[in-house]
Amino acid sequence: MPQLTYNFDMSVAVAGMVSDSRAANIISRAAEGDVDFGLALIQGTDPKVQVKVPLAAAGVFEGISVESWNVVQVLSTNTGLYKDTESVPVLRKGKIWVHIDQDISINDPVYFRHTGGNEGYFRKDADTGNADLVPTGVFRGDATAASGIAEIEINLP
Repeated sequence: MPQLTYNFDMSVAVAGMVSDSRAANIISRAAEGDVDFGLALIQGTDPKVQVKVPLAAAGVFEGISVESWNVVQVLSTNTGLYKDTESVPVLRKGKIWVHIDQDISINDPVYFRHTGGNEGYFRKDADTGNADLVPTGVFRGDATAASGIAEIEINLP
């Protein structure tokens, strides 16, 4: 089938894209369940080996899933998916583009959603207990929920 439409406006980034070439700390973990790019990850059942998308309030923040061209991607939505047991690159230190579900401003604190919908997305408040603080996280620019992504910086030990 021929391509009938063309998009001349490229996105500034995609979720899970590392923002710059500064020193970053990216580790590898096995996915426990499916994991999209640019989501918050917590320790899995085996915390030394696995990570998963947070689906409950209890969980230790492990980092953010980094995009990779080695997995299937949906170009129309700029998303990708690590399948259960696949190796996931996890950013623990550096700047990265992530999924958001509310408008944010530069220097806002960073929270990750674990309940209430959009699990693994980031926001600037606890949303009545549906999100937990990333203690070393800060938003590095302004963005709207409509844009779907924002840049954050984290520095985990």
